[in-house]
This record gives sequence, structure tokens and C-alpha cells, in this order.
Amino acid sequence: MAQNQSLVGSIDLSALNGVQINTTVNGKRSIVIPVDTNPAIFIGAKDKGGHIYMDIEVRESPEGKYGNTHFIKLGLSKKKREEMGLSDEQARQYTPIIGNLRPRGQRQDAEDLPE
Repeated sequence: MAQNQSLVGSIDLSALNGVQINTTVNGKRSIVIPVDTNPAIFIGAKDKGGHIYMDIEVRESPEGKYGNTHFIKLGLSKKKREEMGLSDEQARQYTPIIGNLRPRGQRQDAEDLPE
């Protein structure tokens, strides 16, 4: 990848464990993501703004389809895996691939898109 080259793509939130579309929040369609079943998501300290973070990992995928050069998956630190008592194999259920990236300006042809 060239220096300062932008990548574009999307993240599939439905790949997260237990995600639901809920219509009960102020009468508007909302996405509900359970934090307990997604250990890569954590809420920061309330006194520091209570920001919500999602650990991710971006990896190069040289043989990617549809012009994709990288993929995004949830990240799970060694410390978190150890806290949960998970082996590397067990941790995979908590670290799905949630998206793909390609260089900006590289277009996908409609016929190349998956069905």
C-alpha cells in the first residue's frame, strides 16, 4: 500500500454476538449490541466520558476478493483472553471478521459483488 493511501470499506455489525435491531428506543429502529457477549467492546470510565470502544485488528489479505486488500476482525488482547480463561481456539468465536477494506478509488463492479 502506498504511503498515505486511504482505505475504504464497511463493517458488518450483524457479525457481532447477539446483535439485534430493536424498535423500542424512542420509537426508532435501534441496534442493540450486548457488551457481555462481545468482550472486544468495552465502556470507558464514566468520569472520563464513558466512551464506548471496540478493539479491532486489521490484517492484509493479499488474495482478497472484490478488490479487498485487508480485512477487519474484532481484537481480543492476550490479557482479556487470560481473564476469560480462553484458549486461542476458543477466542475465535469472539473475534469474527466484521469487514473488508480496499484502496480508495478502486471500484467494485456490481457483477463482482457477492450475492
